[in-house]
Amino acid sequence: MKPYYLLLSAALLGACGGESSTSPNVDQSSDSVATTSSSSSVSSSSGAVDGPTSSDVETGLSSGEEDSAGSNNPASSSSVAASGDVFVDSRDGQTYSIYRNDIQTWLGQNMNYNAEPSWCFDDDPANCEKFGRYYSWESAQEVCPEGYRLPMKRDWVTLDKLNSTAGMMPINGALTSKNGIALQFGGQYSTVNGKAKWDDMGVFGMYWDYEETTETTASSMIVSENWVVVYSGNDSREKTDRMSVRCIRENHGTMVDPRDGQEYKTIRLGERIWMAENLNFKTDSSAANPKAEEQGMKVGQYYRRNDAENACPSGWRLPATAEWKMLVDLVDSMVVEDGRSLKSLDGWTMAHTGKDDFEIGLQPAGDCYIGVLDSLFNCGSLGNIAEYWTSSTQVTNGNHECLYMYSGKTLVDYKCNKSNYLPVRCVKE
Repeated sequence: MKPYYLLLSAALLGACGGESSTSPNVDQSSDSVATTSSSSSVSSSSGAVDGPTSSDVETGLSSGEEDSAGSNNPASSSSVAASGDVFVDSRDGQTYSIYRNDIQTWLGQNMNYNAEPSWCFDDDPANCEKFGRYYSWESAQEVCPEGYRLPMKRDWVTLDKLNSTAGMMPINGALTSKNGIALQFGGQYSTVNGKAKWDDMGVFGMYWDYEETTETTASSMIVSENWVVVYSGNDSREKTDRMSVRCIRENHGTMVDPRDGQEYKTIRLGERIWMAENLNFKTDSSAANPKAEEQGMKVGQYYRRNDAENACPSGWRLPATAEWKMLVDLVDSMVVEDGRSLKSLDGWTMAHTGKDDFEIGLQPAGDCYIGVLDSLFNCGSLGNIAEYWTSSTQVTNGNHECLYMYSGKTLVDYKCNKSNYLPVRCVKE
């Protein structure tokens, strides 16, 4: 399999790339998700996306505070705190700059945690100070601090897309600039022609990826002066090679609805934490879709517009139209088919397949309504259309704004009949 070549650009979407010479100013609130009312303006300056799941999203909160994923589990005593400028690793007190873009939060330097085993380039401690430590793939799995993890290929691809400009050739830019994420050309230790040696310092930056490809090989990312390569398949690296590690903040979480004990997956996208599943809280006026249940689809409950206003649990709310638009605009800046990238992988008909690039999994639950003539509860468009209520109070001829998604199209301010029953997704306040 040939390596996948990614484009770079000189556009800088973040800062905090170089070594920090100042003492850390730990401002725990600045790295948490901003709270807002439904009428607040929406920005998209921080957050993370994609990767292996975690039980909650790290925020640097002290024990007993509510974490940013919405659960009430106290933060671990080993939690590390992060501010807008630096991240402090509580295991050894080392500080790292923080790099943010519209979706992700990365540590701005290579990991230098003295795990076992780990090495300095050429066994020279001075090289660890400059390039961080080098790890085998196995030791790399454990080296990221709490709340952070090894990146996956999709993380590197997202990073590249957010730092690229359409039509530009691969050039050295934001990924290696001191003002960007500052990936370094630290080289590696590997076996070439039967001989193991340290090599490629100043030529290539070699970074481990989370994903393994065989029992003895794993994926990696390589950056040079002019290009980036994300390896896969037969081009993977031996797990015994020694390479650098750059950590990305975990963005997955869970929350438990205190009203009925149901647990929901959550995802941090931009400055918001969303439920990554449809709300399934039963109210006196909510209803299930019998067709969905027959097909084993977990699409949650359906709510009329007025009932949807109060359906979310405490601390969560119905998303504003502007917040749905933020997601669509974010995807539009990265991919061509925004509808597919927000769609769940399953449930859609063959003509409306989903990609779910951001793991929010919007489902083709359609809508339900009570027939005017027969007064029966009817549901339609299952498998073809995703509709979700927004918190907008704008009414046009009795219709409220909603998210309407089909094929490759996404209409954020579509007008849905307020008496119809639609699914609900909740966003954290």
